[in-house]
Amino acid sequence: PKVIFISSPNNPTGNTLEIDEIKQILDHTKNSVVVLDEAYAMFKTSDYSYVTELVNEYPNLMIIRTFSKYYALAGVRIGFALIGKGLDQFEKFSSRYLGFNRLNEIIALAALDSAEYYAGITAQMNKDKEMFWREFKKLPGFKPFKSDANFMLVEMNKKQMPQLKSFLNERGLVIKFMAEEYLNSQLRITIGKHEENIKLMKAIKEFVSGSV
Repeated sequence: PKVIFISSPNNPTGNTLEIDEIKQILDHTKNSVVVLDEAYAMFKTSDYSYVTELVNEYPNLMIIRTFSKYYALAGVRIGFALIGKGLDQFEKFSSRYLGFNRLNEIIALAALDSAEYYAGITAQMNKDKEMFWREFKKLPGFKPFKSDANFMLVEMNKKQMPQLKSFLNERGLVIKFMAEEYLNSQLRITIGKHEENIKLMKAIKEFVSGSV
């Protein structure tokens, strides 16, 4: 069977598929293995009642999660999956080639026990995303997009991207300037610490005021 991968929230756009949209896809792909990548889902909500519903209703569905994003534990190389009954054979799949071990497992369990800590960080990140969105809306030549992840996409004048990149690098600020086939006039900004976000926004506003 075919394997179909869906990312929600998506990278680099940050948008999330609604449950009805996911169900619509699943209703038309019952002869395929569908993998729903939710690496960034916890930045949007802590309500995961829909996960059980989806997996029970669609036996061809696999929902995968990772500790790399929300828990900022990319180094421990731990992820997990929720698997529909039609994909029982995947329960036997396990990979340790990236260095998974007992210590990594203990770290992952400690992260799961630190819900309040991570919720506080996420709440501040969401406030800063709103700050970015609000401030970019005021700037001529920039178009921010709402994001449910720990980053956001901002469209800008493509011709000004090299100048802005140099301007930010001179100030020790590094963000991703998209250079893909269909995404080549956008910034992908990872949401950092509050003071870092303020510094970045201030620098971009300074660049705009000097180039107008």
